[in-house]
Amino acid sequence: PANPTSAPRAESRVPPTILKDTKLKVSPGGVIVREGIQIIASTPDITTTSWLVSGPTARNPIASITFNREGKVTQVTMIRETGHANLDSPVQAAFYSFRAKGKGLEKVRDSFTIEITLLLKPEPEDDDD
Repeated sequence: PANPTSAPRAESRVPPTILKDTKLKVSPGGVIVREGIQIIASTPDITTTSWLVSGPTARNPIASITFNREGKVTQVTMIRETGHANLDSPVQAAFYSFRAKGKGLEKVRDSFTIEITLLLKPEPEDDDD
């Protein structure tokens, strides 16, 4: 079976800036591994009350996240918010707390940007939003 964390041989030689066109999904607290870089996702600090009120109708947020070569987030651009202001603020703060690490960062000149969907709840396989 294919290993989703490994890159084809030719692709593994490409600087991680190629990740800017990659759309990835991660659960809060999860880890994404691509091109020798691990991205550790933070968990949004959402109160139980906020989740009970807004969670059932919330959308999974999508953000364009820029990391510097030290693995720290320098910019977050929300592409799709949850649809609830009481969830959006802690979600954006969580995106800023994401970290990248690994040998692949050595190939980064200044920064790299990727698009990440934070899976606050399961979504159908065919969801293209």
